[in-house]
Amino acid sequence: MSERPTAQELAEAILEFLGGEILPTLTDHRLRFRMLVAMNALGIVYRELEALPAADDTELRELAQQIRADNVPPGTLQRIKADVDRLQKENPDAPGPVPAELVTASGSGLDPHLSPEGARWQVPRVAKARGRTVAEIQTLVDRETEGRTLGFLGEPTVNVLRLNLALDRELRAPAEPRP
Repeated sequence: MSERPTAQELAEAILEFLGGEILPTLTDHRLRFRMLVAMNALGIVYRELEALPAADDTELRELAQQIRADNVPPGTLQRIKADVDRLQKENPDAPGPVPAELVTASGSGLDPHLSPEGARWQVPRVAKARGRTVAEIQTLVDRETEGRTLGFLGEPTVNVLRLNLALDRELRAPAEPRP
């Protein structure tokens, strides 16, 4: 059984293929330029991947075993349950169950991105708080959703800071009438 290639190995293979096989065959100057731009972008992704610390499969396997054995830090499950309860109370009109990402955190707890599903789940609450329609808020969520890098790396995300700035800029809550 062969191992699955890493994202860095895939990016490197694609760069080699594009530069060695496709670029030399392009005679149209516009297409050649676009290919060079795409290769440069992929080169940036490759360098970003190269800069990431290598994942230690041993640690990941140990973590998975601990979770399966219900060996999680004390209070973790209670905290997650409390977070789920709080989010359900704060978002009574949200569709479906609370997305897992809303009750877990990245390593630093400071990740500025959510999945589009995580952002959509909160749309009814945000619409109500801002005095706007669900459709207005959803339109901004859709607009601020960033696709996969180069169309195939990673998952779509919503930059929460950019979304909040767009909400403030474009959909301010209607001013309350003065007495």
